[in-house]
Amino acid sequence: MTGRLRTYAPLRAKSRRALPKDVEYQVFWRAEGLCEVVLEGVRCRRVPQDHHHVQKRSQGGPATADNILAICRAHHDRTDWPYKRGRLVIRPLGQGHFECALVTAPDKFALKGAARDA
Repeated sequence: MTGRLRTYAPLRAKSRRALPKDVEYQVFWRAEGLCEVVLEGVRCRRVPQDHHHVQKRSQGGPATADNILAICRAHHDRTDWPYKRGRLVIRPLGQGHFECALVTAPDKFALKGAARDA
């Protein structure tokens, strides 16, 4: 072994694509140091550690400030929870505004049926 130190990046970092720096700056500047999730009129007071694509990149979501919000780890985890536990659903409203709601249902298929019946 040589005198060089080896550093290892976390496995998760390899699969993540970097957000363009100008977009990252816009998103975190807009957030003003707080998570951008607002539930029932109350904004989260936690520091954002992540950015969340409202429309997923795999579904063609753009890497723009209108599709990305600064979010704390607790709320980011909740965007992937099962609906029966209360999933955080975020919808873009345009111009950097988002609608956030905790949605509870037996499963995602029950939501589609409820929307169709309404």
